[in-house]
Amino acid sequence: LTPLLARKTEVQDEYTHALEGIKEMGLSPEEYIRLFSIIHPGQKIWVNQNDFPYDIPDKWEHLIIWGAKTESEAKNFAFLTFDMIRIVCIFAQPAKKKSVKGIPHYHMFIEK
Repeated sequence: LTPLLARKTEVQDEYTHALEGIKEMGLSPEEYIRLFSIIHPGQKIWVNQNDFPYDIPDKWEHLIIWGAKTESEAKNFAFLTFDMIRIVCIFAQPAKKKSVKGIPHYHMFIEK
């Protein structure tokens, strides 16, 4: 089951503006993410907070698991990194809904 979620209008506007700024820098979203994410040498999977989260309940936090090639890989990483009881769901949007297509990634909602 993949939830099809949206951002609040103001968050979507900020996201669109950020994408325009990245393009003006001469970078793709994928290049920007690889340059500005905190990734340790040799690390193939990493997680960070979504700066432009979907409209979800306030009691949840929206994180992105980057680099996981399969849902199983994303879940294994999440279960080793976070308290399982806090994980609400892990999913990937359908390809047509992804704005970052060049890095495999999964959305994760956890309880704050």
